[in-house]
Amino acid sequence: MNSKLRCPQGHQYTINNGFVDFLEGQTKEGFLERIARIYEGLWAPLGFALSSRRSYEWMARKSIFSSGRIVLDVATGTGKSFDYVNCELCIGLDVSARLLAEAKKRRPHLQLIRADAMRIPLSDGSIDGVIFNLAFHLIPNKTKALEEVERVLKKGGRLTMTTLVSDTTLGKALGTLFHAEPLRTSELHELAKTVGLKVEHSEINGAWLTIQAIKDNR
Repeated sequence: MNSKLRCPQGHQYTINNGFVDFLEGQTKEGFLERIARIYEGLWAPLGFALSSRRSYEWMARKSIFSSGRIVLDVATGTGKSFDYVNCELCIGLDVSARLLAEAKKRRPHLQLIRADAMRIPLSDGSIDGVIFNLAFHLIPNKTKALEEVERVLKKGGRLTMTTLVSDTTLGKALGTLFHAEPLRTSELHELAKTVGLKVEHSEINGAWLTIQAIKDNR
């Protein structure tokens, strides 16, 4: 099926290969697309373990904090986090069509969206929990991306995020390797506060920071 549609907010999209595509025509074949089949089983677990001294499963299990009736996983990749999160409607968002196709094969129950994290095509206050793992450091406009997370979360909604930070020499080196601009932990905490997210837990492991935050009820 490949039919052009338009959502109530005016965003045009198509339905391709089992996922809703808001980025049709924007095809960028990067490194992760080329290793989509081994991303979950080899690349991500090995890379995260070497740079954090924690397991990939440990990181994914942290996402349980964001469990709820409707959960959104931003930069979902192959949807691994949903193996641990409790949700009735489980929505995975990614810019990679190849990774989303792999996610659909592995976890056909997921509702998948190809879209930009800086322009999430979901309604205000519609999501109980958001997961945002291993990708925030790659986002060009981090303020906009976190504002989008806050916007779609319900009051009291929960965010779990693991991201590369520049507090350590290793974090800076990986940032250069990935062509990313990771923030320092203090900068991310301040940004979360600015957009209306209260950090409840913060933990650094190697080059990575994991935070758990709640949308301010005010």
